[in-house]
Amino acid sequence: MSTDYYELLGVPRDATAQDIKKAFRTIARECHPDVSGGDPAAEERFKKARNAYETLMDPVTRARYDRRGERRSQGFGAGGGSFFDAFYKATGERDAGAQRGPHTRQSRKDDARKNNIGLDDLFNVGDFGFGSNTGSQPPPPGPSSGPPRPMPGMDVEITLDVPADIAARGGSVTAVYHRLQRADSWRPGAGDDGLVRVQDIADIRIVPGTRDGMMLRERGLGDAGAWGGIYGDLVATVRLVGRVTPPPGPQPSTPHAAHTAQTAGPRVATAAPPGQNGGEQTLLLEISVVEALLGGRVELDTPAGKVRLTIPPGTSGGTRMRLKGKGTGGEDLYVEIRIRVPRSLDDESRRLIEEFARLNP
Repeated sequence: MSTDYYELLGVPRDATAQDIKKAFRTIARECHPDVSGGDPAAEERFKKARNAYETLMDPVTRARYDRRGERRSQGFGAGGGSFFDAFYKATGERDAGAQRGPHTRQSRKDDARKNNIGLDDLFNVGDFGFGSNTGSQPPPPGPSSGPPRPMPGMDVEITLDVPADIAARGGSVTAVYHRLQRADSWRPGAGDDGLVRVQDIADIRIVPGTRDGMMLRERGLGDAGAWGGIYGDLVATVRLVGRVTPPPGPQPSTPHAAHTAQTAGPRVATAAPPGQNGGEQTLLLEISVVEALLGGRVELDTPAGKVRLTIPPGTSGGTRMRLKGKGTGGEDLYVEIRIRVPRSLDDESRRLIEEFARLNP
């Protein structure tokens, strides 16, 4: 796997922040631990992609990363000056940096303005309806004889819009928010606090029965602590949107009727009509549009007992899966996927689907 961040995300070196975010979301949908089922290769790809995303989404760390690439290609090294010598030579900022002392977050904004870079413009790309509210770091300590002590990071509080269907049956919701991240180039003893503001993305697990106003906490996904301090948490306050969509048609009344996506516990798939599949034992399993797109695991009742069936991301209607020895008499059992589409949509769901269609023409 390539170690170049641009190649890893599959974007050109002049990619915009929107291009980088879209590329990372695509990889996250495929390789997130909740989707990959514990595949080590997928988890490793997700970690590398996330590191690349966090570096390239921030103009300061992206500039440093790009400078390192130029340094390697131009042969900087022994006898050629350090990376920072090359950086100062190219930017002319050595004297200004020496006069300012510690490179605070405010001075970074001043540097960006002098180079016609507006940090607010770069990061003000919307929060996809999830809201954002980053915490702030305490002021740096006063002068001392030793290096500043590490300070713990602040919690980041956001409001998370959770569709009522997902709150009822469980699942995950993607949150896009801002936080303070520790720069890759920062090392203990450096003159600055090592913090840069980035836009981050997190998939927050929603347990079945989640209620409006509940607070969900994701450890270590808040602000980084100054001078090497520990990370704070991401605290999400749930705001339910929409309503639970009733299943189409009559409600199941017998043990052999198909359960809908909102039903807790194992699902009982319906048997295919006789003769439809040439004598093969086949069950018809309904899954939701979300499960078809993102994948998941479904607990299913079979003649041989309960099994956990993995639905791969991007599963199409009509897909057939074989369960060896799970049919009657120890024969193979085939599961045919049917995708259940909701008959009606609330305004918020329609807006999100239209946004999805725009991003995925």
